[in-house]
Amino acid sequence: MNNSIPIYNGPIAVLDMLGFKDYVKLNTIQSVIDEYAHVITSSFFTADVMKEKLEFMVYSDTIAIRLIENSEKGFYNFIMAIQLINHQYFYKCQIPGFNPIPIRGAISFGEYSWHKGDISTQVVNRNPIVAKNINFIVGQAILDAHDLESKQSWIAISFTSEMGELFKKNFPNAFYNLEKSKHIVEYNIPLHEGTIKGYVINPTERATFNDSFLLFCEKCNQILEDPTKKAVTEKYINTLKLLKTIYDENNLCPRYDNELIPRKPIDFNSFEDIVAKFALESDNK
Repeated sequence: MNNSIPIYNGPIAVLDMLGFKDYVKLNTIQSVIDEYAHVITSSFFTADVMKEKLEFMVYSDTIAIRLIENSEKGFYNFIMAIQLINHQYFYKCQIPGFNPIPIRGAISFGEYSWHKGDISTQVVNRNPIVAKNINFIVGQAILDAHDLESKQSWIAISFTSEMGELFKKNFPNAFYNLEKSKHIVEYNIPLHEGTIKGYVINPTERATFNDSFLLFCEKCNQILEDPTKKAVTEKYINTLKLLKTIYDENNLCPRYDNELIPRKPIDFNSFEDIVAKFALESDNK
């Protein structure tokens, strides 16, 4: 028995690097290591910026993040840190020479075990067997996050309405303030088949939205023109629609302390052309 291994109950996020398999095939091992390291270190950096006790575990192309302090402040900064991680992809797309890996993720709430250290087993009439420095995470909360993450058809980080109710119950003030500042946006989550009601972490940043949006339009155009990218086209189109909705309905939030910074006008002709082209191709399938 391993009674010394703690069991937690709280929020946990699972983030997946999309297209990682192809990225590994198409790039040198050094390029893969550099990009992989950049994503991971950026994730750690966000925790330092938010001055929050978050813990990370990385396995293959997946990053798991858990909140150590189950408090209103802790949950608020947990979501803020994830928002910064989410935003980095759209920001890095603007930087020449960067080829960032998009991240899709889900957040859940529940029971799980998260262990970094030794683990032992005890068999009757035998000495304990000990394995040193073993890392593992397991539990319903992890399964719930993985399940939603894998079903989503976009580049975003979300949680279901059911999880939202749990967050509201456990962190009512933090959830209210995150909705008010538009870091959390209620939205129908697109799945590979259909949609479900839920919430999405707002990936935008007011000052850089226009450049991010227009460059993401260019990326969508490139994917529409590339027959080898058909499997990911819908993910990009759904993400583009999310960005457009945030601009139209949520006034390019997040915003802080009710500070209202006017939106910059943006030409949506390219967006409308892309959506129309995608709809036409879908009809012709």
